[in-house]
Amino acid sequence: MENKTLILGVQGQLGSELSKIFPQAIAWDKDNLDITDRRQVETKISQLKPDLVINAAAYTKVDDCEKNRELALKVNGQAVGYLAETCRKKQIILVHFSTDYVFSGDKPEGYKEDDRPGPPINVYGESKLLGERLLQKNCQKYYLIRTAWLFGQTGPNFVQAILKKASQGQSLEVVND
Repeated sequence: MENKTLILGVQGQLGSELSKIFPQAIAWDKDNLDITDRRQVETKISQLKPDLVINAAAYTKVDDCEKNRELALKVNGQAVGYLAETCRKKQIILVHFSTDYVFSGDKPEGYKEDDRPGPPINVYGESKLLGERLLQKNCQKYYLIRTAWLFGQTGPNFVQAILKKASQGQSLEVVND
């Protein structure tokens, strides 16, 4: 029997790439499932009965999160808790993607897997850390993957921004950390 995989956030950069790698997976975005709606999460995932849920859905516009703190906490935090609760109840494995922004950024030698996060450097990091904590509290079978500086063919990203500025002859200013 084949495993049934559900990928959430398929219109985003990470989700779209994952759906290419796992073409047999069921790929949903917010039009299919509003992850901020606890009842909808439980109902739709219970009906689908996946063996694995890969959550690539997130509010990733870091600067916008500063202006929309409540929305960031809802999408990146509380919604992850809803997914975690449902996956625990249904014995589903949950793969969740987070970020290096959950760390303070003041460790010159960088961070390791077993370093404790916090305090986050901004609202985006705060919202993702809330999601991590709710995942760990509410789910038994999960994988937590922290990423940084994703790039690919879809979605705006750092590499595309640099290439665009360079092709237009604009000056490049980047952080040096």
